[in-house]
Amino acid sequence: MQVLPSATRGLHMKTVVPGQLAGYTLQYYRALLRLLECKPGESVAIEHIGDVSVSQKDGTLILEEDKSSVSGNPVGDLSINVWKTFHNWILFLQEAKIDVSQCRFVLYVVANVTKPSLLEAFSRAHTSAAINAAIRRARAIVEKSTSAEIRDFGKFVLEDNRKLFQGIVGRLDVQSVERESSLENEIRDALLSMMVPETRVDEIKDKCLGWLISKVVGEIQSKNSPIVEHNDFRRENAAFFAEFRAGVLSDYSKGQLPDNVVLAAEGQSDKVYVRQLQAIKVSKDKLLQACTDFYRAGINRQMWIERELISQEAAEEFENKLCSAYQNKRERINLLHPQADDIQKGQLLLNDCEGMQERIAGQDVADRTVPGTYQHLSNDLRVGWHPLWESMFRGKEPLR
Repeated sequence: MQVLPSATRGLHMKTVVPGQLAGYTLQYYRALLRLLECKPGESVAIEHIGDVSVSQKDGTLILEEDKSSVSGNPVGDLSINVWKTFHNWILFLQEAKIDVSQCRFVLYVVANVTKPSLLEAFSRAHTSAAINAAIRRARAIVEKSTSAEIRDFGKFVLEDNRKLFQGIVGRLDVQSVERESSLENEIRDALLSMMVPETRVDEIKDKCLGWLISKVVGEIQSKNSPIVEHNDFRRENAAFFAEFRAGVLSDYSKGQLPDNVVLAAEGQSDKVYVRQLQAIKVSKDKLLQACTDFYRAGINRQMWIERELISQEAAEEFENKLCSAYQNKRERINLLHPQADDIQKGQLLLNDCEGMQERIAGQDVADRTVPGTYQHLSNDLRVGWHPLWESMFRGKEPLR
């Protein structure tokens, strides 16, 4: 249900400066948590009508402001941030012509908040009597302020628009945590409830956060409202979530591979695996692919072990399985193709090995892991492609 977002796409809080969006880390984390908690058909916006806003299926619009401070209290009784937030909420309701009963208001604070406070009194006020008592207390505090700006905001909120503010207070939720790690833990818990593996939850969080930032920045650059549909979020990340649930070892090499110039130079180097491929006269394209596979497999192996997705022993067992399969394939090719020359046999063996399917510790591996690992085994002289590879290369390795 998108009634409220479409009705508010042209409206923004008065303090919003879209160009500053990229620096608002807290809002991205809160928006990600909101997206994880959303239902199909709902949407989340960042710096559109507040720091974070949510359009729910039942027609409710959640308006959230996020405050943080490494020192001090960003939401004290006379904090300009607090009174400006109340002021902006009232203006928004008036300009958008949205009834306060359709909204919920959230103040999320990362700081050591002093208690008791006005915010605490507002958030606990659920009856008319309690709300009015909290407002009377607020007026007494604001009237004594030495700041003309706060007194002006206070008059606008507590006197000129008292009835509307009563509705806001009755629907106000103040959430405070002392550390940002608490928010990260909330996100972790939300992901774990979706049955993602605990060992990879941080990786999934980073992936989803990266997608969200890219999506929002892209919308802003295209001069669109930074609204993210829950359906888009789930669709874009569905394959990634399924991959993790299925225990597929992800490809960490994306964005870390050398460019084609470096790979071309690699293909003319004196590395053993390159010379082994040259010995069976593989094509230029196949040599370039082998160099790519070599780097890719090396990066992934290291990352999988560092992130404790596999053990060193599991990686070695995987390599041993490939070596055993290599021996079987080598004998099979000699039996089936006795008339083939040495170069043909080497090319057949290479192609056969590259087409293998093998898992590591019961997990599927990223694409091109098997071919890349074979290039590493070739470089370490544990396998070879030319029938005479041992006499050609053993004892003739380049200095490293």
